[in-house]
Amino acid sequence: MNRHFYVEHAGMLADGLRDVGTAQDDYTPLNTRRLEGLAGAVIGQGLFNISRKEKNLDLIYYGSEHGNPFVRRCSALALGLAYLGDDVSSNMDLFVKLAEDGDIDVKRTALISAGIASLGKGGSDVISILNPNLEHPHWKIRSAAGLGYSFAFLGNDEHFDMIVGLLEREDSPYVKVCSCWYVSLSHAKKGEVGKFVDLIKDGDSFFRDMATLGIGFSHLGMGNDAVREYLSDIATEDEHPYVRESSYFGLGLNDFRNPNDRFAALVSRGLSDSSPITRSGASLSLGLVHFRRRDLKLEDLLDGESDASVLWGASLSGGLSGDSALVDAPSSYVAWANALSNAFRNTGKGVKETSFEDINIFQRNVNEGLMKSGIQEGNKDALRLLYPGVFYYIVYESFWWGLWMLSSLGATLWNDKNGEKR
Repeated sequence: MNRHFYVEHAGMLADGLRDVGTAQDDYTPLNTRRLEGLAGAVIGQGLFNISRKEKNLDLIYYGSEHGNPFVRRCSALALGLAYLGDDVSSNMDLFVKLAEDGDIDVKRTALISAGIASLGKGGSDVISILNPNLEHPHWKIRSAAGLGYSFAFLGNDEHFDMIVGLLEREDSPYVKVCSCWYVSLSHAKKGEVGKFVDLIKDGDSFFRDMATLGIGFSHLGMGNDAVREYLSDIATEDEHPYVRESSYFGLGLNDFRNPNDRFAALVSRGLSDSSPITRSGASLSLGLVHFRRRDLKLEDLLDGESDASVLWGASLSGGLSGDSALVDAPSSYVAWANALSNAFRNTGKGVKETSFEDINIFQRNVNEGLMKSGIQEGNKDALRLLYPGVFYYIVYESFWWGLWMLSSLGATLWNDKNGEKR
């Protein structure tokens, strides 16, 4: 067993995600007297309440008052999860309180979670929380407000020009990376091209990056031939490897669950790109196109590949496709992806505990919430996609572009499935 705590924790998390919604009994957390147990129990309660109209949030309320900022941070995340895309008006005051917390990480979590709770249904109440923080002096807060927008206003382009203007004035690359997700998701499933082409013509690599993603999310699963040809030109000709990476993501999103010969030829070319960043994007895009189809043969595509970032993407693709084969793990980075990818496999070695007792105590309670969440089949994969990227950013402060792409895909699928509740 790889003893790196990221690897072991990912395996235990994947175990909970694989079992999401498989039990209906009450949520009974353990070891809540220990800080790790309480933090996990708070998140678990948020997950448990996702599909319940009558919500019991006693642990979340208790955690929001706790003297330890990590517990308060978990309460903010849990509150967002408990209302995921539902009517959060009855608890908006608690979001306001947490968004005014003196701890910078509690505050940033509350801003992101207010967007998660308001997924695709953002209104004046969430605007009143997010807008004052879009130009906050601290980069973490500006980033979080932008991410909150990406969730709350997914598929709503009303704030497109405003956010683009902010990004044009923004100096921090980190804030740009986070806040751009609203732009990329603003036209989700709306078939938009023109606004994104205008951003690409701007010439700035950052705008080309988020615009190619935007075209992909705007045409999610549509298999649009013109989009495929347009993005393929950028994926093979743009000078910036990150833009080429996002173009392959866009290609995968356009052909989501739709394998075809043209995409296969394009991604084969991407896997031979000179940059491992671009090759990583191409390898992860395979999982989008072969999502849940169990027909992805990674060994035929990655012969001789040794770069860890590329194998990371390939490993996640194997899991997303439901393929049982694991990628050889020459590093902890790839082993971590292998462990996390098991969330999407019907078979796989369960990880009931790790070598780290603090992680065990924390994650057992999170997994209890996942298992007893009552989430129905149509929403399970959406949550499996959405949760990891958000979790790693909020809990470990680790922001992975590829994982956030998957989180955004999960948010789009959840919103699409549950949009009629608006």
